[in-house]
Amino acid sequence: MRKFALVTLALLVSSFVWGQDSPGMYVDQAGSLAKMEHVPFSGTGTRGVAKTILVPGAGWSGVWEFSGAQAPIRVSARPRFVYQLQPSQAISERDIVMVRMDQKSDHREIRVSKMNGWTLRTRGGFDKKKLVAIVCTRKGDTLEISPAADLDAGEYFVTSGFTPLGFDFGVAR
Repeated sequence: MRKFALVTLALLVSSFVWGQDSPGMYVDQAGSLAKMEHVPFSGTGTRGVAKTILVPGAGWSGVWEFSGAQAPIRVSARPRFVYQLQPSQAISERDIVMVRMDQKSDHREIRVSKMNGWTLRTRGGFDKKKLVAIVCTRKGDTLEISPAADLDAGEYFVTSGFTPLGFDFGVAR
């Protein structure tokens, strides 16, 4: 029985250690790394279309929508993330982006396009006012990511480049 317990303990410890080295995003939770899951992307939407009909010059926005009013992972105002890359994955520190999400009653949104009502000029990309300055350092196949300053309470999204495939987290109020 004692031998069985030792073998079981050894397997648990080795799976825990191996799990932190497996590819993916981790968040530092009081000194231990917790693996994060991709946020479920629920689709795209538009905002302000009716306003463009009623108000001359008003524009509309395109948004990515994500299920749930809050992310399951809650962090401190200055979180630290560890992104363990796959051996063939080529991601630069400059590819990582952190964006503040707009919180609604049953989902969260990120504005990804905006059309000017007068010129009909459309701009795609993240709203510059919602981008969070980050510090991203490479250590071999690992990227360490943290905000450059404390985050305000709210919901956030971390991704590589311009894609709805990413990780969400929230800062408690």
